[in-house]
Amino acid sequence: MRTTIDAIVGTVQMSGIQQEAEQGLESGQLTEASAEAFFEAKKGQITESLWKLNVLDMEGTLTRVVDRVGACLALQTVHRQGVGEVVQVFCQLMFQCAVLCCAVLCCAVLCCAVLDAA
Repeated sequence: MRTTIDAIVGTVQMSGIQQEAEQGLESGQLTEASAEAFFEAKKGQITESLWKLNVLDMEGTLTRVVDRVGACLALQTVHRQGVGEVVQVFCQLMFQCAVLCCAVLCCAVLCCAVLDAA
């Protein structure tokens, strides 16, 4: 919140400098030569105002990045859980297939034994 207020103050300061320069040019008090000196004198305020806006932009960018990374981590957790469930189902199916294969093999052995005995 503080950064937002600082950015608003910086924007108002920049607007004030712009209005002051425009009024000076319109009234003739500010010539091209004196405009350079005017902006040189206001350089500190301009730099500070731009910095305040940059800080707000950086905080917004970092917030969005952190939110996306958090969402990605949450998505990775869901994926891990899903993969874990798939592995469990696969293992259960493999076990059931192994049991079934053993049963088929036993039946084949018994059939062969019965045929050999006859």
